[in-house]
Amino acid sequence: MSEVNLKICPWLVGEIRSDHAGETGAIWFYRGVLAVTRDAEVRDFAERHIETEMKHLELLEGWLVEPERTSLLSRWKVGGYYWCSTCFIRSDIHIFNSGGGRSVRRTPLWSTDHDTL
Repeated sequence: MSEVNLKICPWLVGEIRSDHAGETGAIWFYRGVLAVTRDAEVRDFAERHIETEMKHLELLEGWLVEPERTSLLSRWKVGGYYWCSTCFIRSDIHIFNSGGGRSVRRTPLWSTDHDTL
């Protein structure tokens, strides 16, 4: 990816650094989902969200030069992956909220509509 090299305000660097770390963690979170589930609906959901989060990450990487990025990205990757894969390894039901048990509609527990950039 080519760097955009935008000049951003110093106070904004921390905000974007936080977003960059979060997008990185989200990608690895969904990779953790894919590592432990065989459910086709859950896999489709995770694959689509990885793609979307990667677009977000690419955008943010264009705003931050390497030294401005967090030095803790490896922890975000490991944390996202292992948190998800260990929490949800027992059941895909944790991936989706069933509306308090009153509905069979499977709605992502943590997500809003991330299918659009």
